[in-house]
Amino acid sequence: AILPASGGGKVPVCAFSGSRGAFAEQAIRQYFGENADELPLPSFREIFAAVADGRADYAMVPIENSLAGSVYENYDNLSRFEDVKIAGAVTCRIRHSLLAVAGASVGTIKNVYSHPHGFPQCADFLGKHPEWQHIDAPSTAEAAEIVAQKGSPENAAIASGITARYHNLAELASGIESDARNYTRFVIIAPADAEGTGYPFSGETSKASFIFLSKNAPGALYECLGVFHARKLNLTRLESRPRHGEPWRYTFYADVEMPEGSAEEAAALMREVVAQLSARAEDVRLLGIYRERSC
Repeated sequence: AILPASGGGKVPVCAFSGSRGAFAEQAIRQYFGENADELPLPSFREIFAAVADGRADYAMVPIENSLAGSVYENYDNLSRFEDVKIAGAVTCRIRHSLLAVAGASVGTIKNVYSHPHGFPQCADFLGKHPEWQHIDAPSTAEAAEIVAQKGSPENAAIASGITARYHNLAELASGIESDARNYTRFVIIAPADAEGTGYPFSGETSKASFIFLSKNAPGALYECLGVFHARKLNLTRLESRPRHGEPWRYTFYADVEMPEGSAEEAAALMREVVAQLSARAEDVRLLGIYRERSC
């Protein structure tokens, strides 16, 4: 296991958005092995709330896709839920299939259901069928569930092929993503006061993530980024999101690669970075120091 079981040796509960067979559920299995119980919930906001109120020890949260881009709702949730932290991250290969009820064919399809990020990831395949109507679903797994419930050969879902077995669907086409290099990066969130940082556990790279609000002044963002440059920290991602309730102001999310060293050295370095950022920005928050790996 990458992360430890919760107190008393109890198998930890990891929440995810969607229903059985969702890509996030697969990510849980790939990350935790058999050492976690999955808790499916109906929305991203609900899985954050489950970690914050103790219903779940962790949640598997998609944060960006290599083809469709950022999952902005979850950047907003990281800002909104101040009592959670990032405890780990994993990048997984995403393989999409076209699923429908038995007896359906590509020729019978009129409506295709998927998560909004599923459609752009399969743009080339869908471009061959411009007559199909695209209908958003809360997740790819729930798209498959909708198609199974409707029971009509006119409907299909873009989802994982594994989802077909949960809903007795046929796989009409597989590997329909436009680019074989289709990956989703997930972060694992935990309560902010949980013991440990996730940093000592095995992984391929070490990262730290921040949220900060730059001041509304010339060169303010430049000065903030200089904090990372002065310490030779490689900034691997910088994302901006509108600030709720403050028009034309933006919260920045930053990921940095951590240098080799112990957990104590990492924590000391990040305390220094937070102090320096706080002198140049507002609402600075360290989201976590953690390990990241690929499936």
